[in-house]
Amino acid sequence: MNKKIIASIAVIVFVAIFADISGQAARETLTNAKVLEMVRMGLSEALIVAKINKSECQCDTTTAAITKLKAAKVSDSIIMAMMDASPGGYSDSQPPPRTDNL
Repeated sequence: MNKKIIASIAVIVFVAIFADISGQAARETLTNAKVLEMVRMGLSEALIVAKINKSECQCDTTTAAITKLKAAKVSDSIIMAMMDASPGGYSDSQPPPRTDNL
């Protein structure tokens, strides 16, 4: 009987630890440098856009940063995905909110 109790406790502990680890798994944070690394590795545009959409994006999408991204041969689709995923970032596919009260 002691073996059954120990086995049951072991299973409960394992499940609790696994659930805790799964619940705490944070989304990866992407930056311009990480996106550039994926582009330089030759990953497809679709794969990079999907990764951006599944990650927390803390990308710099200022005009100066976009100029650097374009110089590094980052596609418009990837840059737009970065803009859409970044806090406060907007692209042509998601225009900024109107502020003129019209």
